[in-house]
Amino acid sequence: MASTMDCKTPLMVSTALLLFLVFYVSPSNKQHFSINTGFFSSDNSTSPYIQRPQNFSADDSLPSKTTTNETNNGSLAITSGSTASSEHTHDRKTHTSAEIIEGDLARARSAIQKAVRMRNYTSNRVQDFIPRGPIYRNPSYIEMEKTFKIWTYKEGELPMVHSGPHSYLYSIGGHFIDEMEEETNPFAASNMEEAHTFFLPFSVTNMVDVLYEPDAGYAPYIRVVEDYVRVISEKYQYWNRSRGGDHFMVSCHDWAPIVTKQALFKNVIRVVCNANSSESFNPKWDVSLPEFSLVTRTLLISTQSRETSPNRSILGFFAGGAHGNIRKILIEQWKDKDSELQVNEYLPKGTDYGALMVKSKFCLCPSGSEVASPRIVEAIHASCVPVIISDHYVLPFSDILDWSQFSIQVPVDKIPELKTILLAVPDEKYRRLQKRVKQVQLHFTLNRPAKRTNAINLVNLSLIDDNTENMANTIDYKTPLMVFTAFLLLLVFYFSPSNKQQFGINNGFISSNNSTSPYIQRPQNFSADSLSSETTTNETNNFSLAITSESTASSEHTHDRKTRTSGERIEDDLASARKAIQKAVRTRNYTSNRVQDFIPRGPIYRNPYAFHQSYIEMEKTFKIWTYKEGELPLVHNGPHSYLYSIEGHFIDEMEEDTNPFAASNMDEAHIFFLPFSVTNMVSALYVPGSRVGLAPYIHVVADYVRVISEKYQYWNRSSGGDHFMVSCHDWAAKVTNQAPDELFRNVIRAVCNANSSESFNPKLDVSLPELSLVTRTLLISTQSRKTSPNRPILGFFAGGAHGNIRKILIEQWKDKDSELQVNEYLPKGTDYGALMVRSRFCLCPSGYEVASPRIVEAIHASCVPVIISDHYVLPFSDILDWSQFSIQVPVDKIPELKAILLAIPNKRYRQLQKRVKQVQRHFTLNRPAKRFDVTHMILHSVWLRRLNFHLPA
Repeated sequence: MASTMDCKTPLMVSTALLLFLVFYVSPSNKQHFSINTGFFSSDNSTSPYIQRPQNFSADDSLPSKTTTNETNNGSLAITSGSTASSEHTHDRKTHTSAEIIEGDLARARSAIQKAVRMRNYTSNRVQDFIPRGPIYRNPSYIEMEKTFKIWTYKEGELPMVHSGPHSYLYSIGGHFIDEMEEETNPFAASNMEEAHTFFLPFSVTNMVDVLYEPDAGYAPYIRVVEDYVRVISEKYQYWNRSRGGDHFMVSCHDWAPIVTKQALFKNVIRVVCNANSSESFNPKWDVSLPEFSLVTRTLLISTQSRETSPNRSILGFFAGGAHGNIRKILIEQWKDKDSELQVNEYLPKGTDYGALMVKSKFCLCPSGSEVASPRIVEAIHASCVPVIISDHYVLPFSDILDWSQFSIQVPVDKIPELKTILLAVPDEKYRRLQKRVKQVQLHFTLNRPAKRTNAINLVNLSLIDDNTENMANTIDYKTPLMVFTAFLLLLVFYFSPSNKQQFGINNGFISSNNSTSPYIQRPQNFSADSLSSETTTNETNNFSLAITSESTASSEHTHDRKTRTSGERIEDDLASARKAIQKAVRTRNYTSNRVQDFIPRGPIYRNPYAFHQSYIEMEKTFKIWTYKEGELPLVHNGPHSYLYSIEGHFIDEMEEDTNPFAASNMDEAHIFFLPFSVTNMVSALYVPGSRVGLAPYIHVVADYVRVISEKYQYWNRSSGGDHFMVSCHDWAAKVTNQAPDELFRNVIRAVCNANSSESFNPKLDVSLPELSLVTRTLLISTQSRKTSPNRPILGFFAGGAHGNIRKILIEQWKDKDSELQVNEYLPKGTDYGALMVRSRFCLCPSGYEVASPRIVEAIHASCVPVIISDHYVLPFSDILDWSQFSIQVPVDKIPELKAILLAIPNKRYRQLQKRVKQVQRHFTLNRPAKRFDVTHMILHSVWLRRLNFHLPA
């Protein structure tokens, strides 16, 4: 039957495969089914050279209520929770749209589990194609076709939205957008409530065509995609409901992963060609798109529809430019050196490239500047066995297709042995590989309209997988399984975001690893003796959480919460949070009613269990009241670019209507925010040559406190102890320290100039990281750059010689060493950020003030920070163990700086750099703020200090 109907009904190959992948990664599926038994074939053969999401298993990210039925690696396990919702389908009309969608997906999961168990399929229609054989891991295509519905947003204007390229390299992007917007698209939802997933139909390729300017970087395209999300998120509920977890985008442009790397797209299923797992591509979440180079005005690639011969005279063939390290190695080793292994940089004019591929047994497919290559699809349609030479490339549809069954994968370091490897393939195995290449051709064929199991529908199948996972991560109620780009989406299925709550600092908060630096001061002594006098401590180690009898006693009275004052209710909240944190430290685990999308673990954290539970409690409990008093520009505004920009963005974030931490009324608030800007005060009031010093700014902050203290009871109730301010200006600490009557003595001051030898108190104040943002962006100069594992510069610094430490550094090392590059100012036109990403160590000496934006710049350049400072309390050092991802050098050791850096073993350096990458999320600015980003880390530091303060009885 399968063989006779194959020619009658077109199988939707390319589009269908993509949709199938999206279906699998669909977030709504994440809560209820996981990849375990049966999804990948029992043949567990893997390639050591090409990365596939083989380790995508249930024990990584499923909710605690989900159990797995394991039979073999990488397969599909349907949990009891996944089928439960289907029991209630009889009263479907009484359910919400999300519950109805969840029921759809539960039935699909149950059917897939049954198919795996029975090794058969169930369908109410005759199947024109039945996928069988070793090329398949174990797909679930029927359920996608039956269930999956997609809503394509109508917002946006041509040419950057609703259109894309239709010829040459990136053409799959334009055809996919067109297919989704066709009136005849069988996956199109008739309304938004019916949709399992939502498609963002913008084209990164068209953006580049329209907006590209030399030296502009990625910022113009990032702004476009962010603005598009802002429009649809403000107009409809669906983005915010899932934080983008049931949304997807498709782009084949090389820059698409970088443009969508921002935290805004953290939960979105990204369907991209440049599927490089060593960069921002996440094989558990994103979908790898095959790259098609279509002949103009056709749906064909250059090798398609050609006659092929069983006798192939060429052993191996490649022709292409020498861009990228892998191609350079290949061409240097083999170009014009062998008649059987024909490697060409460029073919002579008039030579038929496709004709040479169909005459070849093996077609070499090395990565170029990016991992993806159209040669893979060209080889498949030439019935030529692909020889894939790449690092970190997640192959298209590799959660469905077993590439080891129809391709050869050769590691880069084996390129010199390439001919020997190919000659060693027995003829019987070659024939078997070639036969299977022909079998997968239909999955890499583009049809308009799309056909069953073609490339577009396999994208949709991937989406289903990913969307399953995304929704579980981002929605704490049941949500639909997106069968859309089905293959890859199944992978996304496994992640779910979690709720965060609150906590405080004393016993157990810092890990037992008490490694400290003698050179940089951290608030290691931030212990119970800084708490209010009524609090006693149980000491176990420095910087840990102590739950006192007084702090827990109030929780006994939560049953009569309504009869208590607002202050007593707030103390109840904090006592509960402290108790939860203490339990997390004791049990070395966390407690939450939501699945966690990120779990902080590893040596970069002092006590990851305490931190994680504290963060959960903060999200669950913490409420902030931002005072409305005051006028622009001194209050309710701040800088948004350059050195002090974190100040303005934090004030904006607190005043956003969507701020989840905002208290609905003052009685509900655990803390009160004073939204003045010292930077704006200096800009507005500073008079050059004036001898008044800091007096004008001190008058402003003192007057502001006077206004709110006379108008409301809250300042006087706590003497400012449950209030905080945020400012990055160098003078902020001095202005608030010199206010009359020690006005800010009890206030939590979040400042960049965290100098413990001056007025900064590590037990009470918060050290703020200094971010120097590029104008009109949320990026610093080193962010979103490509980094290389090979860094030729040992150490790098460029900056003015202000402050004693910098003067010593520049006098000792300026222009004196080619490996340790210390510059006072760079020559005009030199790219500062490019030098940082080429450096192993980035020197971060203090200037006039202790803080430096170079620390965050180094972190985003994946460059190990070398901190040279006295009395600097490092940001978030009550949470992060800086000794695990930075080098700290005392000022008197500056002459030995090169020797110190050279003495670091390469293994230790790699370890440090890996951890630098791990902390990047904590130093990234997002608007709106995201979980564990820099804004939330600042809030968490404030939260900790609030936990250690008790309102007077």
